[in-house]
Amino acid sequence: MQAELVAIVKGLQFATFNHPNVEVESNCAVHLDLINCKAASHMLDHELQQIYRLVPFFISCKFSFTFRECNKSAHWVANYARWSKTTNVWPSTRPPELSSILYQDLHGPPFIH
Repeated sequence: MQAELVAIVKGLQFATFNHPNVEVESNCAVHLDLINCKAASHMLDHELQQIYRLVPFFISCKFSFTFRECNKSAHWVANYARWSKTTNVWPSTRPPELSSILYQDLHGPPFIH
């Protein structure tokens, strides 16, 4: 559970450089409730405090729930980061595998007759 909050912190830290408006989507309702309500959780307090400190850097920063089936691109990126030996940033182009997954997240899986 803590790994997802760390990923949110890292994403927000990166976004502060060029993205004034962000929306963080997660399939972990427990985390989103803690973030949106500014609740305390002893085990996750460090990550939550980091998130709360980063939010004012944005004009708009929203946290919303998405079903796991609609968040396959996040899963792909998390696995890629886990196994990658280098740091990767894709400001304008991205790996072809990720492009097809992003398309499916936005539009749903291809229709089969």
